[in-house]
Amino acid sequence: MDKRELLHIGGVDYDDAMVRFRQKEALYFKYLFRLPADKLLEQSIAAFEAENYEAAREAAHSLKGLAANLSAVKLNESCKKFVEAIRSSDYPSADCALREMKKAFQNSKEAIEKIMTEYSE
Repeated sequence: MDKRELLHIGGVDYDDAMVRFRQKEALYFKYLFRLPADKLLEQSIAAFEAENYEAAREAAHSLKGLAANLSAVKLNESCKKFVEAIRSSDYPSADCALREMKKAFQNSKEAIEKIMTEYSE
């Protein structure tokens, strides 16, 4: 399976990323490979569980921007749902969106880690 397919499975649009990064794959991977270690999702979860909804929204909003810049489409979409639910004080919907965020992040992380292994060889 090539990197485009792996990223697609992980919810990342490789072709869009290459447009954003002006076909500079090495530069894109430099930033993409940092995503699995990012702590914004953990911050969103912890803040939401502590009912600190503003902090949860801020962390998710930052993660949404990061995901958009990296063309992590599924993660971006789920973050957007979470942020909108928090803004409208719809906490049951936010909880559902948070589960989607976790899944999207995990899928992206797994795909990225596979590529990291192949790219470093």
